[in-house]
Amino acid sequence: MRRLTAALLVMWAVVLGNGVTFAGRLRWPHAVTSTDFSSYVTGWWMVLHGQARLLYDQAAQTAAQRVVMGGAPFDDGLMAFLYPPYVAVAGLPLGIAADRFGEPAAYALWTAANLIFAARLAWLAADELDVDGRARLLVWLWMFAFFPVLSNLALGQLSLPLALAAFELFRAVRDGRASKAALCLAVLAIKPQLVPPVVMWLIARRAWPALRRSAVAGAALAIVPAIALGPRVWLEYFRHVHTLERFFAPGLPVNMVNLRGLLLRLAPGAEPRIDGIAYVVWALSLAGLALVLSRRRADPRDPQGRETYALVIAVALLGNPHLFNQEVALAMVPFALHLASLRARRLPWRPFALFVLAWPPAYALARLCNLTATAQSPFRTPVDPVLVGLALLLLAMRQTIRPSAGSPTDPAPGRS
Repeated sequence: MRRLTAALLVMWAVVLGNGVTFAGRLRWPHAVTSTDFSSYVTGWWMVLHGQARLLYDQAAQTAAQRVVMGGAPFDDGLMAFLYPPYVAVAGLPLGIAADRFGEPAAYALWTAANLIFAARLAWLAADELDVDGRARLLVWLWMFAFFPVLSNLALGQLSLPLALAAFELFRAVRDGRASKAALCLAVLAIKPQLVPPVVMWLIARRAWPALRRSAVAGAALAIVPAIALGPRVWLEYFRHVHTLERFFAPGLPVNMVNLRGLLLRLAPGAEPRIDGIAYVVWALSLAGLALVLSRRRADPRDPQGRETYALVIAVALLGNPHLFNQEVALAMVPFALHLASLRARRLPWRPFALFVLAWPPAYALARLCNLTATAQSPFRTPVDPVLVGLALLLLAMRQTIRPSAGSPTDPAPGRS
């Protein structure tokens, strides 16, 4: 009881600190136009103003972004729109709102949507953990104390709907809702690197109805943008996306929170070789995941599949060659599912719960110390501990790969 009270007090403090940070940021000059949201508005503006064929042209994007931002570009240069063409089509309602009422209006709408996504994620996590009362409140506070969630809200980013889609997809497959699963996979396609591990999981689980409907959704994602934006849009995307990655203002590869970013900070002059290493690591992580999934098609120790899916999302993040701090919000999916599995199987769960609870105060302490400002150092806080944290998550999930004690027939612990 005392531990729960202490955890609640810590989370309240971090949430209040995050709220003050967010409110303070909104008072900055150009607070909205200086966010990542401006890169999305740039792409939507180009589509709405007849420049769809130049959507992935760096010079055209630079000119369009100057218009969107009122002639005040990012200090570090272009914040490029480098998402797949279907993101440009799907986001047009927000683009129309920005075009008619200004970018702050569209940003406000998207921030409200992100708050709803975060609330739904908190509800799903608490439901999966089967907790109520003060324990449920702790889950909700953790969600809004977790710095990547604040980062998504502040920057107008897309990672919260990705995290929600990842969580909802698991529950949809478990409940036999193939159409919902296909819709969730289509949302995950916003970040294409997340799709292969999830598809491998669907195949291993033999979720054929979901895969069939996902194939239909995938065909629509390919065809609709080609019709709406022109038949060459996919060719232009694949030709220019790697180049545009270098025009993402502060979102350069050197700032990524993965092995690629760490190596680039250690050896900034070796970028081409490091990029190759990053993609080899990604391929190897997918191969290793495929091997594990092939051996765990039906594990009696994991009847609901929580452990296996948690492993899938953890590997999707740890091996990802393109991962920024705000995208670590997806880590709450394996956090919640692994912890729920430990509790349901009556295995020791408190050490892992403490590991999860430590993330928000660790981020807050790092920001308080302002250690991230040391750009010369190859190791940054809270950036590089993400690598350590996700690696520890994989180690904590060792029973996913190796048999462990506990029976699937053990009743779940009561609500606490």
